[in-house]
Amino acid sequence: MTTKISKKAVMLKAWEIVKMLKVTLSEALKKACKFMKDTLHKLLSVEVSIEVVSKLLKSGKVTFGYIKKDGSYRVFNATKNLGLIPEIHHPYSGISFGKNLKFYDFDSEAWRSVSTDTKILYMIV
Repeated sequence: MTTKISKKAVMLKAWEIVKMLKVTLSEALKKACKFMKDTLHKLLSVEVSIEVVSKLLKSGKVTFGYIKKDGSYRVFNATKNLGLIPEIHHPYSGISFGKNLKFYDFDSEAWRSVSTDTKILYMIV
């Protein structure tokens, strides 16, 4: 199984680099690809339980990911800490994700969930 990095994640990271370092998009894309590959290799060596990730999400912003069934890799910059989430995105009582791990994804500015039987790989940035 070949693990793929999403093009969206690379492009988002590239734009972050353009804004921070004031470099061209071409240079930023090269740096973003290298960063994502390095991050992926680090993440693949650490497996964490859903309970640990849930506790970390409550305390602050966490970058974590998992390998999807198709072999691609999904990365989230997320939290469960309402103090870090824009008020407009605070949950209301009608939201239900079943037994899944629920969290706010900063990149998509939306609530997401991951099945509790998913193999979670993570690191804090």
